[in-house]
Amino acid sequence: GLKIVAIAGSFGKTSTKHILHHLFSESATLLITPESINTELGISRVILKTLTGQHRLFFIELGEFYPGHIRKLAKFIHPDFGILTPIGRQHLIRFGSLEKIAETFHDLLAFFSDTKKILVSESYHDFFTEDIQYYGTKKESPYRIEKTHVTRAGTECTIATPVSTFQIFTPLFGEQHAVNLLPAFWLAEHLGIDTQKILKMVTTLPSIPHRHEPILGANNVLVLDNGYNTNPDSAQESLNLLTSLDASQRIIVTLGFVELGSESAPIHKAFGESLAHSVEYAGIIESEATQAILEGFIHAG
Repeated sequence: GLKIVAIAGSFGKTSTKHILHHLFSESATLLITPESINTELGISRVILKTLTGQHRLFFIELGEFYPGHIRKLAKFIHPDFGILTPIGRQHLIRFGSLEKIAETFHDLLAFFSDTKKILVSESYHDFFTEDIQYYGTKKESPYRIEKTHVTRAGTECTIATPVSTFQIFTPLFGEQHAVNLLPAFWLAEHLGIDTQKILKMVTTLPSIPHRHEPILGANNVLVLDNGYNTNPDSAQESLNLLTSLDASQRIIVTLGFVELGSESAPIHKAFGESLAHSVEYAGIIESEATQAILEGFIHAG
């Protein structure tokens, strides 16, 4: 009776996995690959040491370290369902282009003969031609969030699915995390789990370590620890979150991104320009990207 759910993508997969774990914890005996474990060896250790006959749901994160890696992992775990979180320019040094990254993630889609068994971020819309169920923020996506409002308490939004619309509040911060909730509603429909159970659990979601994790300091200071976010595309969502929060001053500390190859300089310069429009102060930790970030920051005034 075990159902296996494979989760892959450039960013958001670990957050999505932890969200699914919490939201389904009262509906089934389940297991997730811990932390950011996502390789053959790591998954094998979890299966051998932790998986039991009592488990009914197993959420497995898939890494993408070389072309064909997702295909290899899918053949290994034989998932019943798949989730493709957003694509981004992480690992460009390994794959060479965003198109090549998309090809690697397409291998998970190709594993399923029934495309209704996989939910795909709308960020793949320009890369895939199949009839797919997308999720995100666009009106064209059958699973989407609307009317997002972020405060220091958390995030309010509307969740729209093909069958229902819900007003929800979650203690998680930002539109990006609200989007990460959508696969749970899609999967609940497929598994026949009451959506009301999922909605009840949304209000008690714990923060996810180092992914917009809130730390309350003295003098009304809010620190959002986003230390595991090393993707230039998801970083823009983080800046959007920063500007949406009510604050007298906004400060960012960053060393930029890794594994961008020849695209590193232009991406970091553009990031520096975005910082100039989002924060009053920037602390740039010395790295190979420092000069490009600084150039963009100064160029933007």
